[in-house]
Amino acid sequence: MEKSVGKIAEEALNLLIENKCLDCGLYDLRGLNRFVDYALIGTYTSRSHLSGVSRYLEEWLDEKGLRPLNRRPLNGEKWFYWDCGTFTVNLMDKESRDFYRLEDLWYNAGDTQNSSSSPTESYISSSKSSSSSS
Repeated sequence: MEKSVGKIAEEALNLLIENKCLDCGLYDLRGLNRFVDYALIGTYTSRSHLSGVSRYLEEWLDEKGLRPLNRRPLNGEKWFYWDCGTFTVNLMDKESRDFYRLEDLWYNAGDTQNSSSSPTESYISSSKSSSSSS
């Protein structure tokens, strides 16, 4: 039986967490756009850390039979991006992460999982509300 995109994206998130990326998050973007269902984001701590995580990610994608549609550095090689069709992986240094604040772009997205939650106990919230009703 084929795994769902959400489960595969959670596995990719766990890979980032296991490889010590910081502030990892998986965002459910279904219903917010027509291009991607899930977006992963993580912060790398050094060029050698990025190199190692990238290698593990590429090996994992290959094992899963997933061929990224696009993979490239952005922002002068401080932000690395893999477009896997129904999900994306974004690895950024802290400076780029603080500057671009992708989470703010996805404020209506369901926060499927983040590195402060247990990798084996994921949750899905239908959406985040930016204000409470009176």
